[in-house]
Amino acid sequence: MEPSTKPADTTPAKKRGRGMMLGIAAIVIIVIIAVSAYYFYGMPPAPAATINIQDSANCTPVGLAACQFNPNSASIATGKSVKWQNTGSSTHSVTFFTNNSTGTPPSGQASIDAGQSYTATFSTGTYYYYCTYHNWMKGTITVS
Repeated sequence: MEPSTKPADTTPAKKRGRGMMLGIAAIVIIVIIAVSAYYFYGMPPAPAATINIQDSANCTPVGLAACQFNPNSASIATGKSVKWQNTGSSTHSVTFFTNNSTGTPPSGQASIDAGQSYTATFSTGTYYYYCTYHNWMKGTITVS
């Protein structure tokens, strides 16, 4: 029995190299399109305002250990959002007064642990809020 011989590869090396380059180029283009789509459509919009929640280990209404929303008021356009970032060491909340706000505030309250954040989007109105854990911490959002 004679060993079988395989036919020699007759594809020129240039054609194989060109095909590989086209394949790599196609992959690069797909990756660029996917990353662009993520950045333009997949990322949430940046908030119109950021309010830092500051405290020391011992929250007090005044003095060096004061807990506070900083700034304690913000003005934004209708349909925009506000982000509360807890930069302190205690848990805080953002709870909206419903009896004196002129718009419909977000429902419920947000409890925000240290290092965490909460974002809400608003319609036209004035919104008053406070921290349920430290009731002297108050703020206002004006939306027009």
